[in-house]
Amino acid sequence: MKKKLIIIIPIVVILLAIILIFLLNSLKEKPNPDKSKVVEDVIQNVFYNDSITISDLKKELQSAMPSEEVFLGKDSVIRKKPSDELIKRNNLKAYESIQNKYYKNVEKKFKENASYKIVASDDKKVSIDVIPWYYSQYASDLSKLTYKLLNYANYEVTEDNYGSKEYEVNEYKARVIAMRIMNRHLDEYDNNTKEVLKCEVEFTGDKPGEFDYYTVYLMLEGITAEKAPSKDEQAERINQYIEDAKQAGIFNENTPYKI
Repeated sequence: MKKKLIIIIPIVVILLAIILIFLLNSLKEKPNPDKSKVVEDVIQNVFYNDSITISDLKKELQSAMPSEEVFLGKDSVIRKKPSDELIKRNNLKAYESIQNKYYKNVEKKFKENASYKIVASDDKKVSIDVIPWYYSQYASDLSKLTYKLLNYANYEVTEDNYGSKEYEVNEYKARVIAMRIMNRHLDEYDNNTKEVLKCEVEFTGDKPGEFDYYTVYLMLEGITAEKAPSKDEQAERINQYIEDAKQAGIFNENTPYKI
């Protein structure tokens, strides 16, 4: 009996030691894989997705998104429109058709010109070079031109009417005409110097920093000091757009909403 115990006890001890070593190894934190695939998937889902919404963006970018103004997908500034009821009641179907034509041209421009390249990555950080298309400048000019057309239409935006259905209809008409005018000038927002913006997505475990993806989003949109003109330069450019549109016969300041 003693001989059997002498043989069994070392075997049990060895087995327990093997099990203990296995458990300790399994409890050790496994190194995170390279995060470039994670970032690549998010960028593709966000920046090249025609049907993405603000809600989707917040989820994908894992960010609170300080601005509700987005440049991609269903909720983008250039796709924004009144309700179907307002469109029908105010005979805006023709404006909707024009809008559909020109927002597609803008999105096409963005997709053909904005690009990115993952230049370095590991389990903690992904470094990205971004070559933007200056969508942010386009959107800013579109807004300024829209308000200029509202002035031509003698529609004064006030605290009382801002956000009303009347404002919504007038702003929509003016914005669609502004998109038609600016369609002739989309090349002016090209990144001809191929300016490269550098950004990083840093990870803590499997999650990126709160605004890291949003930074990539803004850079692809072209948020840079280099492309931020003075108010005078912007006003001069918008006035030139209007003059060009008059010469082309697609705009008359006496009938600014005419399509």
